Amino acid sequence: DISFCIPFFEDLIRVFPPAARQPDASGNLPLQLAIQHLVSCRCGMRVLTELIPAYPESAWQEDQQGCMPFAQIVTAGYPPDQLEIFLLLFPNSLECFPVHLALEQLQRSSTASIEPGAMKVLLDKYPTAPVDFDNNGSLPLHIAAVTAKDAQTVRFLIERNPAALGTYNNCLLPLHLAIKNSAPASVVKELIESGPAAVSVLLQDGSTCLHLLCKYGSSSFLRAADCKDIMTTLLAAFPDLSLIHISEPTRPRLIS
Repeated sequence: DISFCIPFFEDLIRVFPPAARQPDASGNLPLQLAIQHLVSCRCGMRVLTELIPAYPESAWQEDQQGCMPFAQIVTAGYPPDQLEIFLLLFPNSLECFPVHLALEQLQRSSTASIEPGAMKVLLDKYPTAPVDFDNNGSLPLHIAAVTAKDAQTVRFLIERNPAALGTYNNCLLPLHLAIKNSAPASVVKELIESGPAAVSVLLQDGSTCLHLLCKYGSSSFLRAADCKDIMTTLLAAFPDLSLIHISEPTRPRLIS
C-alpha cells in the first residue's frame, strides 16, 4: 500500500507540473510508469487523475512496447463511472482512433478487458467511432472480431453500425476474421446471429466460413466443444454450407 505517498505526489505535481513531461533513462513518462505499476492499485486512480491533466498529450504517446496510455487505461477493467472520469481528462486527438486503439489493446495483453458498461461509456464519448475506418481500413467491428473476449462488446458495435457486418477488410468480413483468428464461440455466434448473410459469402478462393473453421479451428486454442457449437450455428444459418467445395479463385460473392 503506497497511499501514504499520495499527498506528497500530489504536492509535487502541483508545485512542479513539468515533472509529468520528463521521461526516465529508459524513455518512459511518469504516466506510462504509473500505468505499468499502479493501474490495479487501490490508489492508482488518484495518481492517474493527477498525471493526465499535468500532461494530457502523454495519453497518446506510445511506451517502449508500443502501447498508448489511453488504451491501457480503457482496458484496465475500471468500472464505467471511473472510466467516465478518465475520459473527461483525455484530450481529443485528430491522429488517433480511440476505440480502435482500445480494441487492439485487448490483443496485446491477456489481462486487458473492457466491461460492457465501460464499452458503452467509450462509444458515448466517441459516437462516430463505429463508422470510422482507421489507417488500415478497419472498422472497430473488424478489430473486435479478432480481439473481443465477449459477445457484448461485439453487440454494442453492431448496434451502432449494423452495416459493418457486411463491410470487407482485406477481402474478409468480420465473421471471417473472427473464425480465422479463433475468436471465442460467443463472439462468432453473435456475428452469425446478427448478420446471417455473411455465412453464405464465398471468399476469393471459393471458401466459406465452414472451410475457415475446419482449417483454423483444428489448430487453434478453441475447445472441440466450441468448434462444434460454431459449426452447428453456421449450418443452422445455411444448411447447404457443408455441400460447397472450394472453387476457382474469384471475387467474394453470395452463394446462389
